[in-house]
Amino acid sequence: MELITRGERGRQWRVEQKQTIATQSSTPVHHRQRRHGIGTGQLYT
Repeated sequence: MELITRGERGRQWRVEQKQTIATQSSTPVHHRQRRHGIGTGQLYT
């Protein structure tokens, strides 16, 4: 899984945050995106 982060909105992700999102693999991708405020083009499995 890869979490794409960009500086467009100025949001910075800590490594721990990325790891938390990535380890929630039992949760469907669209639920993780909504829960963490991630755009549809930023989280890939």
